[in-house]
Amino acid sequence: NGILAEFSTGTISGNIIVNGDGTGVAASGFAGTIEGNEISGCYRGIEGWMHGACPDASIVWNYVHQCGHGIEIITCAALEGNIVESCTNTGISVLGSQGCDVDGNVVRWNEVGIYLDSGLGVGIHGNDIYGSELYNLECYPWTRETPGAPMRGTFDLDATMNWWGTNDPHEIARGIMDCNDDPAIDCCVVFDPWCVAPGCDPTTTEPTSWGTVKAIFR
Repeated sequence: NGILAEFSTGTISGNIIVNGDGTGVAASGFAGTIEGNEISGCYRGIEGWMHGACPDASIVWNYVHQCGHGIEIITCAALEGNIVESCTNTGISVLGSQGCDVDGNVVRWNEVGIYLDSGLGVGIHGNDIYGSELYNLECYPWTRETPGAPMRGTFDLDATMNWWGTNDPHEIARGIMDCNDDPAIDCCVVFDPWCVAPGCDPTTTEPTSWGTVKAIFR
C-alpha cells in the first residue's frame, strides 16, 4: 500500500501515488478527509473501510486513474468532486451503504462506472457518469450471493440529476443494470430527470417521465 490509515482522523492530501501493487490509500475506521491526491496504476486507488466513522469520513477532489478499481468504500463516506477514469474494473464501488452520498464526481471511461452491492441509503446526484465499457451504473443481484434467499423487496435508487453522456433516455437506460434487467436485483434506478450536458448542473435537467418506466426501452 502507498498510505495506510487505521482508526484515526486527520487529512491525507496532496500526494502523488503511482504504480503500487496494492492500494494507493487504504483507510480503515478512518474519520478524516482524503483530499486532493493523484493516484494511478494501483490495483485499488482508494479503499475505505469507514465502519463507525460516519458521517465524518470524506473522499473529495482526488484524481484516480488507470487503476483496477478506482475508489472502493465499505458502508459509508461522502464522495464529492473526484475524477475517476480509465480503470479496468470499477470507477466507484459502494459495498454496503449507510447514507452514502456520491455527488459531483466525474466517472468516465471505466469498465463499470458506479457499482453498488446494496444501494440502500445511497444518493447519486450531480455526477458526470459516461463512457463505460459495460455499465455506467450497476446494481449487484442481492439473491445471487445466497441462492434461494428471499428478495428484500424492490426499492428506488435516487440517481436523478446526473449527466449520462447522452440526452436519449433509451441510451441512458441501456447503460444501467438494475431490477429491469435481472429479477434478482431489487435496486430500481430512477434517473429522471437528468442533466443535459457535462459539468452537471442539477438546476438544468431534462424534463421527462421516463425514469421509472425505463424497462420499456429494453
